[in-house]
Amino acid sequence: MQKLVGWIGLVVIVAAASALISWWTVPVVAAVWGLLASADRGVWWKAGVAGAAAWALLLAISASQAPLNALATRIGGIFGLTGFMMMALTVTFAAVLAGSAAEFAASLASTIKNADGPS
Repeated sequence: MQKLVGWIGLVVIVAAASALISWWTVPVVAAVWGLLASADRGVWWKAGVAGAAAWALLLAISASQAPLNALATRIGGIFGLTGFMMMALTVTFAAVLAGSAAEFAASLASTIKNADGPS
């Protein structure tokens, strides 16, 4: 239960940081979380799913306030994508950013921890 609450907290922090600051906060927040959760298994996918969930939440909030589908369709058309594919690509981008940053930070923390051991 404690890990679920921590994961939900990560989703909320990623969403809030993205909305209030910018997209680049996704890997920063995920890296910090990866450092803190480096002992856990599957840090990368937990962070990746949290990043995707956070941006899906932001897209849902935006859709309730503006015609998001029309905008996604227009922007997607530039890349030869449908509106749905553009939104899926957006969520996937957040997942990759968060997952890779968390895994890198967790691996770095593990490497440093193991290097501090007796020689």
